[in-house]
Amino acid sequence: MVENMSYFVCPECQTRHELFGHGGARSKAAELSVPFLGEIPLNVQLRIQGDEGRVADGFEEEATRPALDALCKNLVATLVDRRRANPTRPMLRVL
Repeated sequence: MVENMSYFVCPECQTRHELFGHGGARSKAAELSVPFLGEIPLNVQLRIQGDEGRVADGFEEEATRPALDALCKNLVATLVDRRRANPTRPMLRVL
């Protein structure tokens, strides 16, 4: 689960503002026993890029790159942990 529009960082003063509250997605993920992958900030440029189908360009933006990088790292770590806990076993055909 991802908390979208989790916070806003003012481009003028660099202060973080939690406009819609904070932590709801993390709480819900725990309640549902699903992984919490991270928080994405409210960012106009990211919204524009998403509307244009260019979400990957958010990795080039200084304001959104850390959040997107963390989300990707958490996703990979979650997948690795699940695979380690439940490794796939090869199917052997009986002839």
